[in-house]
Amino acid sequence: MPRSDHLDGRGHLRRRRLALPWALLAASVSAAIAVAGTSTDAWAGTKGSSGTLVLKGFLSGTLKVPAFLPPGQVLTGCQISPSQAGTVLLQWDKAKLKVNGQPKTLSNLDVQVTVQSFGHRYSMTPNSYGEAPATVTFQSNMAFGWTSESGTITTTKSGGSGSVSGAMEAGKRHPGTVTITGNWAGCSKLG
Repeated sequence: MPRSDHLDGRGHLRRRRLALPWALLAASVSAAIAVAGTSTDAWAGTKGSSGTLVLKGFLSGTLKVPAFLPPGQVLTGCQISPSQAGTVLLQWDKAKLKVNGQPKTLSNLDVQVTVQSFGHRYSMTPNSYGEAPATVTFQSNMAFGWTSESGTITTTKSGGSGSVSGAMEAGKRHPGTVTITGNWAGCSKLG
């Protein structure tokens, strides 16, 4: 049993045993087990982002915007960047896609949607200076990424939802193209 030190009436140090309330101890253990036993299934019931992005071409398949990433992961599936105005980040730890027709599991997938300001429809076609008012990029554990060359992006005023339809290229790194169409909703601001 735990002990408690105190001075008696004569100034002598006395030790006495304290009885732990067993009901309190049992409740504490039960609470700890309940918290430790929380699985990703419990988190799956929470509301979050939604939507799908369909890729065709050198990369093909459907990316379902995750409502969450399990505890321990860095970010939720769909976030609005606080440091970059007009930027939405869609992220997956892993996803199965076809790469040049072959099924592959890619990791660290990141689709970044950037517009001048939320609440408008923008073209992703570069102007004569090579700049576009809106872009979408795709990065993963592949040796090269993809950047939009044409199409449109539309977002709500908050940026929490929107849609994209366009074509992406990997520049000089790869000759193939990828089309991307789809939407996202329920994204929240980071931080």
